[in-house]
Amino acid sequence: MRGKSSTVGNLDRQIVIKELTRVTDSYGDTPGTYSTLDTVWAKRINPGLRGSTEGYEQGQLVATRIVNWEIRYLSTVREDMIVTYDSEDYKIVAIEELGRKWGMVLRTELKR
Repeated sequence: MRGKSSTVGNLDRQIVIKELTRVTDSYGDTPGTYSTLDTVWAKRINPGLRGSTEGYEQGQLVATRIVNWEIRYLSTVREDMIVTYDSEDYKIVAIEELGRKWGMVLRTELKR
């Protein structure tokens, strides 16, 4: 994954990067909805069993799966966004730049 080892052929999954958009409605509330920032090709990197955890959140057992996505560099991606793949939403928790802005790895979590 270091260096320019990834080629276009390795980016074999199409993912959608979404950002939270807030608009004030007629009641003065600002409900959030996700809108598409970009659709890109990615390489899915599964960290194996080390990438899965279970824990309690608000009294409920929650399973978390960590998946990393390698994509070409995109300056507009932030850690408050989500990645949608195969109808599942993965929260971006960290971004690692690869090389000199030629690529990036999005570390994401899927909670169930």
